Amino acid sequence: WTRAVENMAVENDIIVVASIGNGQTDYDMLYPGAGANCIGVGVINAAVDENGAASLYDFSVPNPETSSSGPTSDTRCKPDIVAPGTALVPVYNNQDGYIVRENWSSLAAPIVSGTAALLLQKAYADETLAAAFDRPEKNNVIKAVLLNSATKLPYWHKGQISPDDDDETPLDFTQGAGALDAVAAYKQLTAGLQPPGAVEQTGWDNRILNGETMQVDYLLSAVEPNQMITATLCWNYHYQHQYPFAHQLEKDANLRLELWGIDPETQTETQIALCDSFSDNLEHIYVTSDPRFTNYRLRVLFSDLLLPPDSAEQRYAVAWSVGPDSAVGNKWWYDLNGDDDIDTFDQVAYVLIDGQIPNRLDEIFAEQALNLSARRLNLLKSHWQTWKTYLPDWQAA
Repeated sequence: WTRAVENMAVENDIIVVASIGNGQTDYDMLYPGAGANCIGVGVINAAVDENGAASLYDFSVPNPETSSSGPTSDTRCKPDIVAPGTALVPVYNNQDGYIVRENWSSLAAPIVSGTAALLLQKAYADETLAAAFDRPEKNNVIKAVLLNSATKLPYWHKGQISPDDDDETPLDFTQGAGALDAVAAYKQLTAGLQPPGAVEQTGWDNRILNGETMQVDYLLSAVEPNQMITATLCWNYHYQHQYPFAHQLEKDANLRLELWGIDPETQTETQIALCDSFSDNLEHIYVTSDPRFTNYRLRVLFSDLLLPPDSAEQRYAVAWSVGPDSAVGNKWWYDLNGDDDIDTFDQVAYVLIDGQIPNRLDEIFAEQALNLSARRLNLLKSHWQTWKTYLPDWQAA
């Protein structure tokens, strides 16, 4: 029946938001949240004060033990986004009272869907925005806006652990595109539809690739140094109209997202980043601007992995932004072992890794003595020199 929901999202242009589950301690990923055309939501846990009270503003990095993580059985990325599992909610049967509730992903998902509903309300309330927004596959516009505006949390990394990002995997298997940022999503949406050609630093578009238009380019600039260029491309997969709602693979297209730097003197182009997943119906780029360039070309095209016939047609939504690194200053960089607590275990891990010991650090010792999982240890080893820039001297901190 998840395939029925997938079909409903396409045929009726419905935004489907659902939880993907409360991690490995309970069950694997839940459907329909793990479906291709759905926005699957994971959970970030609230920090707890000395009295055991949950915070409403301080949330840690998602943990696979308490927030289900990908990849799916067919190798797609999930979750798409993460959100707080703790919030202030109305007291049942009381018009005035509110209470702090911790309901994990069952609360994180409606926080995302509520944000999506507010975005829809704004889109239709603004006449200029409504004229651009009211076209087919609005669900992909909202999905692209939510994912592109999400805040990257500490240790975000695309795909499998390696020193470099995985060009064939669009999202982090635990964080998705990052944590929901409703204000940033509002700004992303209200930047408005911007057609191919020269565009502002923030915006989105919704149009069709076909046999005549095999690629589309957007020209943007990043003038300030060390800005983050983010871009998200979404499209729908296709399913039968009736039971058993089989996946119509022959109707699916595979798209690719590229970022090119333009030399100011020669106008020659250098590829800065790309994302080309064979399994996912989204692509995502998150990369630091290159000091050699101020002008960039963001390109949407059919993937070389699956070249379409001349009759191929695929509608897509793309969103982009240029701005500061949102992960700077986040205290959860100090939670090296990812246990939602910054303590002596993390400090010892910091000393060992910074002392060039990690290659000799036994995984069993790391897990049993430092609560440092093998996956997190490998992640730290691979990116330590880069991530040290986010971690000032521990004693000074």
